[in-house]
Amino acid sequence: MKSANISSDYIQGTSVAIFCGDKVLLAQRKNPPRQYEWSIPGGHVEANESLEQAACREIWEETGLNLAEKSLKYSKTIHFKISPEEAYEINLFIYEIEGSRPNVTAGDDAKAIGWYNENQLPQLDISKDTLELLQSLFANRIK
Repeated sequence: MKSANISSDYIQGTSVAIFCGDKVLLAQRKNPPRQYEWSIPGGHVEANESLEQAACREIWEETGLNLAEKSLKYSKTIHFKISPEEAYEINLFIYEIEGSRPNVTAGDDAKAIGWYNENQLPQLDISKDTLELLQSLFANRIK
């Protein structure tokens, strides 16, 4: 289990790239930062939560999917600044769903949610960084 290393310099968060077959689950953000952009689902780490617990809670809240903590695979930590006063540290996990794609429902922080293949990504309102990250994740998946 990866523990949150809370730093006063960064807002701690988690994201989970959920793959099923040739598609990845993305959420269109309802709220800032990056409001209305499509992104990898995730959110803030709450006090006394492990990163895995936060990842599973956020995915449940945003998609209705109940993920198994033990099946999360840590991928990397990403640092970025929204403004000089607002910086994030996002711990990215990968989750593979075997079989048919489950139905998902946009939750509290998501305006919309959907499954997309790699070729559909450039047509979405998605940041350049997120697009490049997803393309890298698709390229490096073990099929």
